[in-house]
Order: sequence, then C-alpha cells, then structure tokens
Amino acid sequence: MAAGNHSAADLVIKDLCVHPGFESYDKGEDKNVFGLLLGDQFTKARSVAPRILSDAITSEAMNPSTKLHELIDFFEKLSTPQIVDNVA
Repeated sequence: MAAGNHSAADLVIKDLCVHPGFESYDKGEDKNVFGLLLGDQFTKARSVAPRILSDAITSEAMNPSTKLHELIDFFEKLSTPQIVDNVA
C-alpha cells in the first residue's frame, strides 16, 4: 500500500536495499537479480523448506509458497539427462 509520496514498489525496494547484495538495487537497473539469489541464502532456504512445509500443514496455514521447493526440485530433476529405453 502506498504511503505518502512513495508507491508500494518504492517501499518494497527500500526494504530490499537493506539486504546484502541489494544495497544499490534499483528497479530495472540490475539484470542479474536472480543470480544474486542463488548464493548461501538460497541454499539455506532450500534446507529449511521441508520443515516450513511440515509446520504449515500442521498449523493448517498453507500458502502456495510453502511448496515452492518441491517445484524447484521437480525442475532440477527435469533438467537432468534421462536415459530413454528404445521402444519399438
């Protein structure tokens, strides 16, 4: 939600800029944002994701993002070369 003369996007960018690697982030300026996300934080997020999903199921507080790690795992599996039997 906008606040004063700042749009919602301005406020999100302001919050983002406090995180390491994003201090000088500006909308549309950096073409490698995804690359910045693939470091240690991504690895840590993937390692805790199953526990977060389990907690969400237990508390009945499901959110589509709680299964994102399963989608990433699925895409990684698809990207791995597969042996295909010759079918006649």
